[in-house]
Amino acid sequence: YVPSHLMRIAVCLDLEQNLDDAAESLAFLKGRDIKRPVQLRYMAAFLAEFPDDTVRDPRLALQYAEKARQSEPNKGWFELGLAHYRLGNWQQALDALKPRQQPFDKNFECYHWIFLAMTHWQLGQKQDARRWFDKADNWINEHPNKDPYLSRVRAEARELMELD
Repeated sequence: YVPSHLMRIAVCLDLEQNLDDAAESLAFLKGRDIKRPVQLRYMAAFLAEFPDDTVRDPRLALQYAEKARQSEPNKGWFELGLAHYRLGNWQQALDALKPRQQPFDKNFECYHWIFLAMTHWQLGQKQDARRWFDKADNWINEHPNKDPYLSRVRAEARELMELD
């Protein structure tokens, strides 16, 4: 059941359609004993970043991220950073989001750069924030895609950093 529900959430969020179906699957999974680290990381990310604030649950996301990291200490840093960021734990978010040697694809790495930018901004480190945002923004401009999540997070960063 877990993989099919995780896939359903991912597809719904990727298409930005059927958010009610995605929320229903997320609610179903909250009550399950998820053990596989990759599934725990997905749950952490979905709970930290769900587009509907009434469904988003960064505290539970943090629990999933920490459990995943216990199983695979070299993975899950991004999800841990997301959860801390959404909880307002800026320094813990930065500690988790620091660039690491884990392989990212560029699209995913771009999310990472944007959250680094927002975290630095929240900590008052405006130059570092701008450097990370510019890196992400340049990559997005050079590699246009239709990823609604990337667009949403980029807009969030632009608003936070007063770039519009």
